[in-house]
Amino acid sequence: MFTIITLYASVIVKDNPTTKNGQTNMPVVTTMTAAGSGMPESLEEGLLDDDDEEKEEENRGRDDDDDDDDKEDQEEEEDHQEKEGGDDASVIEIKAMTKKEIESWRKIRNNGGIKKYSKEWFSSFDKDKKRKEKLHSNADSNSINNSGGGPILDFVVAGFPKCGTSGLIHALMVITPYPGGDKCSNIHNTVKNAYGQWENKYGISNQTFLKGSKCPKLLEQSYKDYNKYLPKTKLIVGIRHPVLWFQSFYNMQMANFPNHYKNSSSYDILPSDNDNDKDRQAAKRNTFGCIKKQKLFCVARAEFHLAISKLGKTPLIDENELRLLNSVDKHKNEKHYNSTHIRSRNPILLFEINQPKEKYFYNDLSNYLQINTNDILPKSSADIVFYANSTEAKLKRNMTESQIIKMNRRTFDICSVDRDPLRKLLMPISYNLHAWLIQYFIPASQKRKDISISNLTHFTELIKPYQKDPCNRLIRNDNDGSYYLDPQL
Repeated sequence: MFTIITLYASVIVKDNPTTKNGQTNMPVVTTMTAAGSGMPESLEEGLLDDDDEEKEEENRGRDDDDDDDDKEDQEEEEDHQEKEGGDDASVIEIKAMTKKEIESWRKIRNNGGIKKYSKEWFSSFDKDKKRKEKLHSNADSNSINNSGGGPILDFVVAGFPKCGTSGLIHALMVITPYPGGDKCSNIHNTVKNAYGQWENKYGISNQTFLKGSKCPKLLEQSYKDYNKYLPKTKLIVGIRHPVLWFQSFYNMQMANFPNHYKNSSSYDILPSDNDNDKDRQAAKRNTFGCIKKQKLFCVARAEFHLAISKLGKTPLIDENELRLLNSVDKHKNEKHYNSTHIRSRNPILLFEINQPKEKYFYNDLSNYLQINTNDILPKSSADIVFYANSTEAKLKRNMTESQIIKMNRRTFDICSVDRDPLRKLLMPISYNLHAWLIQYFIPASQKRKDISISNLTHFTELIKPYQKDPCNRLIRNDNDGSYYLDPQL
């Protein structure tokens, strides 16, 4: 088991102008667009939520830059862990780097890269007479030029799909050599690409001085690798109302694959509650917590708090907290959600999907990443330039105007009456997400230096509606936590 360690990150993004341990917090921004203010869903999805990472035909989670076979790579990783001491390899305490230290480190790192520092970052071993390279444990703590090391990857956009991650990575691509989209290959290949083909193809002089990546399913998949190999990499995570998340996800699938997805979901006909049901027993679960026929998304993936809690930033000893972290969905991936928590040394910045629409967010993000270039980052999401490389955009190039109009009319309306049963599954998840954030994660952010929340006052306002059905049809039964149809309707 990992030793419990508190990470000393350098920036706390809060909402109060008072200082915390000598550090000045960000000022409150009072002119914000709060959730529930009538912001059109199309604006959310058009500006911030054009994620292309969860295409159904994404080779089941593989990445184009990952040439290794998943099964073979896992076997090699286990073999390599045995040689290095396994998951219990020494855990090094991570201390904060000052802004001056991080700037100095980035110059050293970017000047040499893998070609110069491969021995400090990677170890080589033979597997079936094939030379393989894996990162050393705590690779970013190895000393280079008497620097004491530093982040090899500055950041990873680690979650969640359909929560504004595409808009965010496009903003960061101004100062980060990155091809766009999602790159969910293993951590070793991600580093190689960041200093190899991405740098060669997308690097522009001194402007592209950060190194980073985007994999919105990271917290659901391989978050432990960053704690083991790159504990100085900073995580950036976005969330949204689970009901609106599900609707957005399904609409994206319908747009990207119009011939496959119909204007319905598997939840329109709820699965059997009989645990002895043969079809249910036979259903195979994938790594995202969805039974096979539900492909890449299901209500279980809306349990953002379960994935975030795996980082071990909250106490995880209180019975009430553990109750909130029990999956309320019968279709959860039991292997994933029952996995052991770690005490991740990676810092995390948490934001709500509506926050990148505000100017303050990019100031907070700049402080979190310890950069001076606020003028390079966009002042709001309206300044973000999106690339027309989504599957939907490619489809529309080959469609007639009438076909495009017909395609745009196909929307999955989660507020329709026949989808009340679906929202009855999603709303307890949404309520528990809010409760866990308010009762545990936000208080932890006041005590720990490795948790940052962009403008806490506004963040708290934005998640408050998570307690209620956005369709205004279901109300909560306080006795058992379930949701039922408002009798006045």
